[in-house]
Amino acid sequence: MKKNLNRDPSKWLPLLNDYSEYFPECDYSISWADITIALKDTPNNKPPGADMSA
Repeated sequence: MKKNLNRDPSKWLPLLNDYSEYFPECDYSISWADITIALKDTPNNKPPGADMSA
């Protein structure tokens, strides 16, 4: 019988990283006011993301 290596924990241990950066601002809830302020700051008729035009 063939062993299913995907379920073998020793296979996944090297992929685990002990270092993880902590962002305390992620602990806070987002309020509706935060969302509306962010949407008001967003320009109309512009796609999201970096602008690559010169």
